[in-house]
Amino acid sequence: MMPSVLVNSALMNTVLSPPMLLLARRRSQINTGQLAVYMGITVGLIVAVCVISYFGTRLRHNWRYKSPLALFLGLCQAHKLDVGSKKLLRQVAQHHKLTHPARVFTEPQWIDKASLAGTMRSQSMKLGILRERLFG
Repeated sequence: MMPSVLVNSALMNTVLSPPMLLLARRRSQINTGQLAVYMGITVGLIVAVCVISYFGTRLRHNWRYKSPLALFLGLCQAHKLDVGSKKLLRQVAQHHKLTHPARVFTEPQWIDKASLAGTMRSQSMKLGILRERLFG
């Protein structure tokens, strides 16, 4: 009885083989139209990422090297100032209406007690310590 099962199984394999082979062949064939679409999308995404990266780097570079605020923050970092000192120096720059807040690092007269008025006078003790630290 066993041989007949084998024969039937072998027979079924030969009968079912051609459709299965056709399906396998259809799946392995590459549709050039779809391939072109996928390649176009891939190339487009790569170009978009490169363009965004380029302009992002350029924008960051321009801000870092051409912005008065970036220069001010860089000088604060170079002098290792804490958040309170940074805030105080920015308030001094705003009080004097300086377009370039980094001038408080190069021109000590902006931090002088005599040049301060009103609300800034209450900070004169802190500013004196900060002036001594920056200008010696």
